[in-house]
Amino acid sequence: MQDLKIFLFRIFQRLRKASLSKYIAVLLAAGIWMLAFDRLNLISRYRVQQQIETLKQDKAHYQSAIKSLDYQEGQLFSDPEQLERFARERYHFKRSREDVFVIVPKADSPQ
Repeated sequence: MQDLKIFLFRIFQRLRKASLSKYIAVLLAAGIWMLAFDRLNLISRYRVQQQIETLKQDKAHYQSAIKSLDYQEGQLFSDPEQLERFARERYHFKRSREDVFVIVPKADSPQ
């Protein structure tokens, strides 16, 4: 009788280890699948996160550029002399009876 109990106990332990190893194998396979082959795997998540960071930096850059341009616009439209200076420098506007000379540096000469 004692031998039968020991025998059944050993069989139960082996079955338990085998069933646990099956669960571990399934969990391991599912984990590998999610990490490497799934649509939202770690590699694609890392790439998307890098793109998000780049886009956040671009957004901050463009927001600061917009603030700067808004300030310049306020300065130009509040002062007619500033507007005239800007138009003359940027677009080569001139008054009547006035000649405008534009000096263009040569491409091969260093400045």
